[in-house]
Amino acid sequence: MTGDASPVDGRRARGERRRELLLDAALAVIARDGAGQVTHRAVAAEAGVSPASPGHHFTSVDDILVAALTRAGQRYVDAVDEVLAAVRGGADLAPALARAVAGWEVLPGNALVVAEYELYLMAARRPELAPVALGWADRLAEVIGEYVPDPVRVQAVVAFVEGTLLQALLGRTTTVPDVRATLERLLTG
Repeated sequence: MTGDASPVDGRRARGERRRELLLDAALAVIARDGAGQVTHRAVAAEAGVSPASPGHHFTSVDDILVAALTRAGQRYVDAVDEVLAAVRGGADLAPALARAVAGWEVLPGNALVVAEYELYLMAARRPELAPVALGWADRLAEVIGEYVPDPVRVQAVVAFVEGTLLQALLGRTTTVPDVRATLERLLTG
């Protein structure tokens, strides 16, 4: 019985690796050319696979976009959860969040950040994508809300973090001390 499961598991693992390769390629196309330029052919070319490969894993370009952008957003949710783990481990919220914000690879052309904001733009036109687009910001608000009872302050912190990421994407550099000072002011009033 174990012998029968191995080939299936091996094919499934290869399929997952191929899917991840295609999602990485989609993010690269988004970062370089924008979400509007994502096609099965463009993703396949970026991934270095046959043009038919994306069609085996995704039924449409929309499926590729949503999966790639959801993946990008999930990486930020995971980063926020790491901040929460640090705070629960005894770290102060403002310094832990400041290190995370300044440490996220937010550089001009960063595929994850570009994808995140491309998703926001897509969600503005397609409301069904709003929960995906807002997922990481909602998670950030949840984490901050556990330590800050004032919902206005929570939203101010989320807006500051999002604005900092967007400005960094455009080339504005941010240091941990600068982010920490702003966060401490926002968190404590």
